[in-house]
Amino acid sequence: MKKILWLLSGIVSAFLSGMFLYEGGKLFFWFQDRRGGALVLAAGCAVFVLFVWSMIRFFGEDSEAAASSETDGSGEAVEEAGGRHLLLSVANEIVFGFAAGGIVLYLTRLQTTLLAAALGAGVVLLSVMIAGIKLAVLALGKSKE
Repeated sequence: MKKILWLLSGIVSAFLSGMFLYEGGKLFFWFQDRRGGALVLAAGCAVFVLFVWSMIRFFGEDSEAAASSETDGSGEAVEEAGGRHLLLSVANEIVFGFAAGGIVLYLTRLQTTLLAAALGAGVVLLSVMIAGIKLAVLALGKSKE
């Protein structure tokens, strides 16, 4: 089921990033609109990160299957798989934050450049902050055990 969701995420992000990159390239190179074209191209690049990550997760090994096959009776393999699962979860949050930042950047492209860039960067920084807080809380929980 997770693979299907990653595939759907990849298809949607490929469509969005392709649309943004085409429109941004057309604005930037054909119509010589440097400001609008650069903003839309940046939005397309931010959503393209989600496409790449979705394809990595879709074609990569399944973390649950890898965790169950690596257990050799010791707790180290299970702990290592749990750490890898945590890092993948944090990376997912950051990548989806990049895509959301790109979409916000595209939606605010007609505003002032500073406002559009600040809102897009704010969404990305918010996702990084949430991922950092999640890591800190889990590390604090492990240190108390």
